[in-house]
Amino acid sequence: MRRGRAALARATSALLFLSLTSGAEAGDAAAVSPLGFCGDGRYFAFEQFGTESVSGLDYSETIVIDLAQGRPVQGAPIAVDATGIDDLRKRSPDQDPLALVRQDAMRQAAPLLKRLGVGERSVRIGFFAAARSRETSLELSANSGAQPSAAVPNLQRTALASMPLDPSLFGGKASLELSETAIAAPIASCADNGYAGKGFILTLKRAGKPSLRLGASPPPDKGEACPLGFGLAEAHALRLADGGLSLAALLQRFDYVMEGPDRRFVAVGGRVR
Repeated sequence: MRRGRAALARATSALLFLSLTSGAEAGDAAAVSPLGFCGDGRYFAFEQFGTESVSGLDYSETIVIDLAQGRPVQGAPIAVDATGIDDLRKRSPDQDPLALVRQDAMRQAAPLLKRLGVGERSVRIGFFAAARSRETSLELSANSGAQPSAAVPNLQRTALASMPLDPSLFGGKASLELSETAIAAPIASCADNGYAGKGFILTLKRAGKPSLRLGASPPPDKGEACPLGFGLAEAHALRLADGGLSLAALLQRFDYVMEGPDRRFVAVGGRVR
């Protein structure tokens, strides 16, 4: 599966930047669904899924990140697409093809999630509704009257750069603040297509406390898709036994690939005192 081969992960101090970007079709906008933490907050998992706009291929990826080590766990991501679903099941009028793909993905991911103890319910401390939409980009275009190629840029234009957080955990006026930065040495897919690639810096702001920089995107590999920009999607927290919090922020990442723009998700996380 192309997306499985395209999984890229890099670590920075106390966070993970995970990007699943290559090989998407024009206007391909994934949706995201968090799967939770393990009990001690070390691991956080999420699923991204959708339908390729041009090929119509349904897909799902399960990603588990190790916040302590700053990298994906061995065996992740787990990628499934519609080519692995029995044709008889897909032809049933009572079956949703994407739901079948997601069910198979969860079955394949279940042993890994169980072994790591992932499934602890987190507190959702920030949320952008468009990140959860399971509409295909073609449907997004039809509903807005736009061309399919405009669906992902439209999502990027409405993306959030600031997200207020649950004051019961962080105090009043707490927020995540996302700022974009220029990539110093644009990768080939940016320069060859006339784009200026972007990175990000994510900061936690709390009233009465110094700002806490959660992390910044590392330089992309030469062979990656061109990152056009980022937006906040969701933020989750788990209260730990020592009184601290394990924080996981899901960011939208907008990329230019050979067939056009797409959206995938990036996880940034760490412990907050």
